[in-house]
Amino acid sequence: MSDEHIRQLWSKVQRDRRAFQKLLETPEPDATQVDTVLAKACRTGILLNKTRHQDDPGTPGSWIGGKPTLPADIDWPWDDSDTVPLHFLAQIDLRYLPRLHEHPDMPNSGTLFFFCDPIFQQFLNHGRSGHKVVFVDDDLSDQSFRDMPRIPDVRGLPVSRTIGSAFDPKQDYKRWNFDYQLFEAFYWSNDLDHWSQRAILNANIETYETLEAQTDQRRSIGPYGEKSTFSPHHFFGSSGSLDPTDGWIRLLAIRTDRDIGIRLSGSHFAFWIAPEDLINRNFNDTEFWREC
Repeated sequence: MSDEHIRQLWSKVQRDRRAFQKLLETPEPDATQVDTVLAKACRTGILLNKTRHQDDPGTPGSWIGGKPTLPADIDWPWDDSDTVPLHFLAQIDLRYLPRLHEHPDMPNSGTLFFFCDPIFQQFLNHGRSGHKVVFVDDDLSDQSFRDMPRIPDVRGLPVSRTIGSAFDPKQDYKRWNFDYQLFEAFYWSNDLDHWSQRAILNANIETYETLEAQTDQRRSIGPYGEKSTFSPHHFFGSSGSLDPTDGWIRLLAIRTDRDIGIRLSGSHFAFWIAPEDLINRNFNDTEFWREC
C-alpha cells in the first residue's frame, strides 16, 4: 500500500470520526421539531391497491401485467440493441387517476403504457436504457389486447441476458386489476441531519405497516393457500429521495410481486420524468431507477 493511499484512508477515518462526533453532539429533536420535519417531507402517493382476486374488477382501463391495449399502429418497444421486446409492466388510464393539488399536472385523458427489460435492469442503477413509457391520447376502451412480439430463442441471446435469472423472458406477467388508494409518504434528502432522516424512516415504516394491515383483510387464494395481496406498487409518493435528478418527477414505481410474477433486484423499479417533458406531454425521455 502506497503512502498516498494510506494518507487518503487516514483522511477518510478522520472525516468519519468528525461526522460521528457531530452526530453525538446533535440533540435529539422534540415532538414539535419532528412534526415540522415530517410536514415538510410529506407527499401524497397513490397506491395501486390490487384487487382481492386476479379477475375482480378494478379501475377501468388500468392494470398491472397481462397484455396492453397498445394500438397496432404504434411500435412495440424493444431493447436498445433490438434483441428482445420489452416486457409490459402496467397501463394507466389517466381519466381515472386521482387529482390532488400537490401532484404534477398530468394529462386528463389518454393512457400511459410502461415497459421495461426485466433482465438488463437488474444490473442498472439508473439511466435511459432498457425501458419505455408510451403515451396514447385516445380513448382505448374498445381497443383489443396486444400480444408481445415473438422473442428470439433464449439460447441465442447473450449470456448477460439470461444468466442468474429465474425469469422466463417469453412469458407475460400475470394481469392483476387494482383500485386507487391515497397514502402519505415521506421523502428524505442527504442534507437532512441524522435525527430527521430517522424520523422520516420511522414514519414510512409506520405508513407501510398500516397499508399492509388494511389489505390483510383482502386475501389472495394461491397454490400455497391464502396470503396478503399487499405489494405497494404506486404512483408519485414514495420513501425515496425527493429530487434524484434536479427536480424530476417520479411516476410509476413497481415492486417485486409473486402474484404477478415480477421479480426485481432492489426495492422498486421507478420511472421518472423531467418537469418540462411532462408539461409538453413528452414521455420519450424518461429515466428508470432501481431504488433500494
